Amino acid sequence: MSLDFINNPIPEITFSGIIGNCKKEGNFYILFPDEKYYLSLSGLEFNASNAIQNLEFNSSLDFLGIQLDVINRENKITSYEEIYSKLVASDPHSIREYTINFLTPTAFAQGKINLPLPIPSLMFRSWLDKWNYFCNIYLGGDELTQYLSENIYFNYYKLYSRQQYIGQQKKTGFIGEVKLKIPLKVDTLLINVVNLLMNYSNYCGTGIKTRLGMGNTSF
Repeated sequence: MSLDFINNPIPEITFSGIIGNCKKEGNFYILFPDEKYYLSLSGLEFNASNAIQNLEFNSSLDFLGIQLDVINRENKITSYEEIYSKLVASDPHSIREYTINFLTPTAFAQGKINLPLPIPSLMFRSWLDKWNYFCNIYLGGDELTQYLSENIYFNYYKLYSRQQYIGQQKKTGFIGEVKLKIPLKVDTLLINVVNLLMNYSNYCGTGIKTRLGMGNTSF
């Protein structure tokens, strides 16, 4: 797509890999002929979004000896300004409970190791860093991340560890569902910022290696 994947400190594209019902046997994954599978590509800035929109697919994709028929394609286009206006500036009804689904293995970089746990401060930092990098509407930095991590807590979670190959290396991450709750003492504006970041996670993913299939997030 003629994009620079080397020199950008934060990837401008997130990729889900192929998602759907599959079965693992040894080192092999089995896909089923009657199932539907999907993948998603998200561009976090104009050139990347434009390249994805202009990307042409054949009527089928060959993947590891399997032919997948392309039966549908959806293009969803929005902007940072539109997201901010809808979820923050217009002062919408505040939401205090959230459910997030992590569809592909998710992990965070902690020095030289990877942490496969949904730590709220790391989740918010992941989304906030990408928002602030690609958008000229600055939301906040370390103080905001610290405040959110101290005032938002888990209400429920159902998680599994899962490994994913990145090149020849295995990366361990978590998949599953997390529910977060915000207490009444938190200001409405900050609640709306949280809502914005969680909606943004649909596009930017969560954690490391989001360009290579990890951290695909659904809110």
